[in-house]
Amino acid sequence: MNINILIAIAFCLVVLITIYNKYKTNNKQTHLWRQKSAKKIHNSLKSIEHNGQIISYLRKIEPFVFEELLLIAVAQNPQCKVIKNDRYTGDGGIDGKFILNNKLYIIQAKRYKSIIHSQDILDFIRKINETQAHKGLFIHTGRTNTASWEFCSNDDSIEIISGTRLVHLIRFGYINAN
Repeated sequence: MNINILIAIAFCLVVLITIYNKYKTNNKQTHLWRQKSAKKIHNSLKSIEHNGQIISYLRKIEPFVFEELLLIAVAQNPQCKVIKNDRYTGDGGIDGKFILNNKLYIIQAKRYKSIIHSQDILDFIRKINETQAHKGLFIHTGRTNTASWEFCSNDDSIEIISGTRLVHLIRFGYINAN
């Protein structure tokens, strides 16, 4: 084989490995940035008294920071063991997991500005059943329509957390362990 071809192949391999490592490093840095941002936001939200202001603020933060913020909130409960995803996208609709009383809970986090979509609730109920989780927490910043409440009232495996309950979760880490 020609030496020039071998050098070209080696060069291409070095370039590909460098690009891959840079991509991997950037993902880790971005992940750490989101975790740090979520911790700062969590601390700053404690000083805001009005729930409406907190919800309004949550609607504006970056979606993956919102996911991290919810995991920080859940972790405040010493009985909860948070299980973090390796990545934000391609997570199959599960934005977080935790174990409470030896039972698996999954989280879907949505930053809505208006009414939540009933289809998102139905999709999450399917995901709860697929993962065989004890319960799924559909946590959002929007308003819950009647259809969504009806889906949840007929299914004990899902709980909607929004409004005052969302603020309470962020402040105190309280999760109803039913």
